[in-house]
Amino acid sequence: MASVELLPREEVALLLGSLTACGFLVLGILDVLWPPVSRRRDRPRAPSAAAPGVAQPAAPPAKLPPPPSALAVGRTLIERARAEIDLERRVTILTRAVAGLSRALQTTPDDHGLAATLTSARALLWETWEKIALSRLAAAMPWGASALTAPARESRPTLPSPPQLVAAKPSDLP
Repeated sequence: MASVELLPREEVALLLGSLTACGFLVLGILDVLWPPVSRRRDRPRAPSAAAPGVAQPAAPPAKLPPPPSALAVGRTLIERARAEIDLERRVTILTRAVAGLSRALQTTPDDHGLAATLTSARALLWETWEKIALSRLAAAMPWGASALTAPARESRPTLPSPPQLVAAKPSDLP
């Protein structure tokens, strides 16, 4: 009688892997050809011809509210940016506000409220970029960041006005 030789472990593992892959292939093909019941019911059904006397209720027309104006959206984004702590996120919000307000100002160039909101958004964006630049510069400095903190816009010292030239009278000259 002939003895049966056992397969090595590697061949058994390869055989099991191949059988599993073939099983998944068959399941995938069956899933495409005959989808499960839950996916079949997701499709809208045609009205049943068995009950012609039953009227189906009509869906009420959905009224959407009018879209907000560009000025309202810009002001909302500016307020959201002022409340944001993360400076990178604030730049993203302000960039979107400036882009939307700029587009709106191109269509209505005579809107002064829109222009003022755009100017304030750009000023806040510039201030945020300054803060980011100063924080990055302070992080790169070995001696610390105390010298690089920017004062708030309201508390920044204003430059003194230049001295006024006054014409001297001939009697005041020596």
